[in-house]
Amino acid sequence: MRNCFGNKQLIYFIFSIVLIQQILVQTGCAHIIPPTGGDKDTLPPVPVKSIPKDSVLNFNGNKITIDFDEFIELDRPFENVILSPNPNKQPVLESRLKTLSIRLKDSLLPNTTYSIDFGYSIKDINEGNILKDYKFVFSTGTTIDTKELSGKVILAENGKVDSTLIVTLYNNLDDSAVAKKKPFYYTRLKGDGTFRFTNLPAGKFALYALKDANGNKQYDSPTETFAFADKFIEMTDTTAPVTLYAYAEEKETPRPASGITKAEKRLIYNNNLENRHQSLIEPFAFTFGKPLKYFDSTKISFTDSSHNLIKNYQWIKDTSNKKITLQYQWQPGMVYQLILQKDFAADTMGYQLTKIDTVIFAAKKPEDYGSLRLKFTNLDKTKNPVLQFVSQDKVVKSVVITEAVWSEKLVNPGDYELRVLYDDNKNGVWDPGKFSGVHKQPERVVPVAAKLTVKANWENENVVDLKQ
Repeated sequence: MRNCFGNKQLIYFIFSIVLIQQILVQTGCAHIIPPTGGDKDTLPPVPVKSIPKDSVLNFNGNKITIDFDEFIELDRPFENVILSPNPNKQPVLESRLKTLSIRLKDSLLPNTTYSIDFGYSIKDINEGNILKDYKFVFSTGTTIDTKELSGKVILAENGKVDSTLIVTLYNNLDDSAVAKKKPFYYTRLKGDGTFRFTNLPAGKFALYALKDANGNKQYDSPTETFAFADKFIEMTDTTAPVTLYAYAEEKETPRPASGITKAEKRLIYNNNLENRHQSLIEPFAFTFGKPLKYFDSTKISFTDSSHNLIKNYQWIKDTSNKKITLQYQWQPGMVYQLILQKDFAADTMGYQLTKIDTVIFAAKKPEDYGSLRLKFTNLDKTKNPVLQFVSQDKVVKSVVITEAVWSEKLVNPGDYELRVLYDDNKNGVWDPGKFSGVHKQPERVVPVAAKLTVKANWENENVVDLKQ
C-alpha cells in the first residue's frame, strides 16, 4: 500500500503535534480564563453639547437640549432639579438615550439670569454614576449675573444640622411674603448644613430657611422648623456668608399610632422607676395616659418595708393633670411600697383602677452613682451659660454655670454629650424664637467637643473647654 502522507507532510504533521503539546504544557491550557470586561466604570456622564450653548445671552426660547457622552437617566427630577428664579410652572424634563431635554412651561422674566441646578438627578444607566453639582445657565438679557451668597443653617436647640431644610430668598421684603408667596430663589442644604446661591443679581433680599414638609416652600405652621436673617441681605461682590439659627416655635403634637386598637376601660399609668429602683436625686412620678378628673392622695398608703406609714412627704400635680410626683427624702437602700385604692384617681373618661394596686421598690445607694468635678476654661458668665448633659439626644440634666469649678456627689453613671445653652432670659431652659411681629431669634445651644463618661462609685474629674 502507498503511504497517505509524503515524507514532507509526515514531518510537518509530527512537528505540529509536538509544538501544540509544548504550548499546552507551558501555558497551562487546562485552565480556561474567560475574557474580562475591563475596569468598572466609575465616571459620571459628561455633557458634550447643548442647544443653546451654556451661558447663552438674550435667550427667548422654551426648550433646551443637552447631549452627554453616554446613556443617561433622570432620578426624581421634580425633587432634585431647581430652576432659579423659581417659576410658577415647573419645567418638564425628559431623558432619551444620551440626550436630556428641558421644556420651559412658564414665561421668562426679561433681563434675568436663570440657572438650572440638576442636583443629583443625572446618572448613567449602567453603573448609576451621578453627575453632581451640574448647572446650566442662561440669560434673557445681555449679561449673566454673578453675585453669590453662601452660609450655614444650624439647629438652635442642639447645635446640629438638618440637611433636609431649604433656604429661600425673597425680593418681596414684607414679613408676610414668606407665608403667602413662593420664594424668588431657593436652594437645598448640603450634608454639613451649608448652602450657596450663585448667579444672583444685585439688590436686597430677605433670607429664610425652613422645613418644607408640605412642599409649598412657605412658612405656614408654628411647628415647622424655621430660621430668618436679622437683616436684609444686600447683594454685592463682597457679600459676607450668613449663619441662620433654625427653631420650631411650637412642638409638634405626636400623632396617634395607626390602626384601630381596643381602648382599655381602666386607668392607665406608668412610673419612672428603673428596674424597681428609685433615684436618690429625682422624685418618684406617676404619668397617666389621659388627664386626671380627680386625684385623692388619702387613697394612697405610703409605707416602708415593715409596713410602717411614712410621713413628711408631698404629692404634687403638674399643670397638664397627667403627671403627679412624690416629694420625699429617700433613705438609701430602703424598700418602700405604695398601696393604691381603686378610686385613688380617675381620668377624664371616668376610668379608675379595676382593683387595688401595689408598687414595691427600693431606693438606690450612693455607690450606684459617681461623683463629678468639672473645671471650665474660656468661661463667659455674661452669656448666662447652662451646661446640658445629653444622653440619646435628650437633655437629662442642666447645670447653671456660675463659677469656673462645679462639682456634685451624685451623678447618674453613663456616657454624655455636653452642650452649652446661652440662656438669654435666665430661665434655665432653651427658648425658641418668634418671627411674626417681634423678630426674636432663638436662644443658642453650642455642642462641646469633649464627651463625658461618669463611672459609678468613682470620683470623676474633667476639664471642659467652652471656647466656641
